[in-house]
Amino acid sequence: MIAVLIYCTCILLIFFLSDVLHHKVKISADYTRKFVHVSSGVVTLTFPIYITEVWEITVMSMLFLGLLFVSEYKKWFKGITGVQRSTKGSWLFVITVWNCFMAYLKTDVMAFFIIPMTVLTFADALAFFVGKQLPIREYNILGAQKSIGGSAAFFVCTLLILFSFHYFFETMIPSYGFGFMLGVSILATATEAISSKGWDNITAPLLTLVCMYFQYSFNLFG
Repeated sequence: MIAVLIYCTCILLIFFLSDVLHHKVKISADYTRKFVHVSSGVVTLTFPIYITEVWEITVMSMLFLGLLFVSEYKKWFKGITGVQRSTKGSWLFVITVWNCFMAYLKTDVMAFFIIPMTVLTFADALAFFVGKQLPIREYNILGAQKSIGGSAAFFVCTLLILFSFHYFFETMIPSYGFGFMLGVSILATATEAISSKGWDNITAPLLTLVCMYFQYSFNLFG
């Protein structure tokens, strides 16, 4: 229970800080929203250390889904809700955390939480920033406004994440080769490219999770 309270407090502080950055420092809501995205992602990456029960992750997820619902209705936390575009990214971020953590709890394979969440936290944010600064060859697929620069950044970051975890934490994660890493990176990038309105917050990491799970099952039972 103490861990739940501490984590809720940390994420609430991130929310409040985003408001300060938006209102006092005059940083665009697009950027303060990504600040919340990355900061919250870093915090959630420590969940496996202190969160051990289904009810803990479920209670936190429900609390923040409720807070996001009220915030959008009441127009609170403009550093998160003040973007001009229509997006469900914040909601989907929470749902992804819950799903990936449940996969970890059910299998006891920490990589099923850590790797998709690292992709969500860093690859998504890097694609946003590179896409903003280097909007090379912008394109629109199924309503998703993306750029070659942003997609390239997402692909490279995802590949580096998979390679880094495989190389440095081989005993912690399922075994997979470079072909698998390359394939997952391509699929995740393609999924991110066609996901609009924040849906890439769930499609890309969950696709990564599904690919890892099938590879793990193949190695286990093959």
